[in-house]
Amino acid sequence: MKLMILADAKSPHTIKWANALSNQGIEICILSFRKAINENYNHNIINISLNSEGSKFSYLKLLPIVKREITTFKPDILHSYYASSYGLIGALSNFQPLVISVWGSDIFEFPKKSFLHKSILKLNFKKANFLQSTSKTMAIEAKKYTNKELEIVPFGIDTEHFKPKIINKKDDTIVIGTIKWLEEIYGIKYLIEAFNILVKQHSNKKLKLLIVGGGSKEKEYKQLVDNLGISDKVEFTGAVSKEETIKYHQRISIFIALSLQESFGVAVLEAAACEVPAVVSNVGGLPEVVINNKTGYVVESKNPKQAAEAISKLLLNNKLLTNFGINARQFVIENYNWTDNIDNQIKLYNSYIKKIH
Repeated sequence: MKLMILADAKSPHTIKWANALSNQGIEICILSFRKAINENYNHNIINISLNSEGSKFSYLKLLPIVKREITTFKPDILHSYYASSYGLIGALSNFQPLVISVWGSDIFEFPKKSFLHKSILKLNFKKANFLQSTSKTMAIEAKKYTNKELEIVPFGIDTEHFKPKIINKKDDTIVIGTIKWLEEIYGIKYLIEAFNILVKQHSNKKLKLLIVGGGSKEKEYKQLVDNLGISDKVEFTGAVSKEETIKYHQRISIFIALSLQESFGVAVLEAAACEVPAVVSNVGGLPEVVINNKTGYVVESKNPKQAAEAISKLLLNNKLLTNFGINARQFVIENYNWTDNIDNQIKLYNSYIKKIH
């Protein structure tokens, strides 16, 4: 099978999907508006940079190049990872079968910008032969703009890579942590406020807050920590590589994701695969990746007091903490195993090709 992917070549999700599909013997060609870092990809994957700058509408001038590359590569299937920009290029190429995947802001933000943006999304969906979504929440949102069904194909987790670290833990510190970009939308402010509540309520426990990631709000959040007088209990790591995240997941006792908007929740599943229970806000795809009262807790968004109460339940009951962690990893194995996700995607591709040809 020959697969052409229209996607951001620098996205870790693109890298992960392309390499995994290539490992299964699929010939891959990626067309991207950003230049790929080739060492991130299998050597036999073709990466072509379209070198586009400016607005999404300026991408239209690249259409002749895209059509030429399609003619040269002769794919069996064309897949746009992202329903807006890459979806538009895919739609206007008139190639079939065309698959479009919704990934996040392309469905939650893009169509709400104007009537024109909404019309473009509807056009892309109309021209696509098949639609996919990484979460049920995004599929529901996408249904506002199309009558077509969407297959749910999540960003699965490699449970052989993300797994609990076997250690003889002598330190009784409980690490509450998150791995997120330090931006307002990810609710880090509410996590810090919740942690401050916990520090006051559990002065007899050794607590640490681990905040992994960089972003535009880093200075602001560090100042908030200083103002609350908890700097000695909080560690900011700054930006880390995708490969480094595993060691941080394995350090965390309770994972927190109090986002104000979230299309899915990959980091929560990575933590779960490491037997780390989670406390998440009730927005977007987060409730899909946590079974309330079994693998963690789902709390109100923008409610640090309720988040602190949920975390306290795990702080005060080590058996509950352990059981939730075991349940969390089993949940990932049964529902988000990366190998199963890849097998399912390939089966879908084969069915799409048969339906069109």
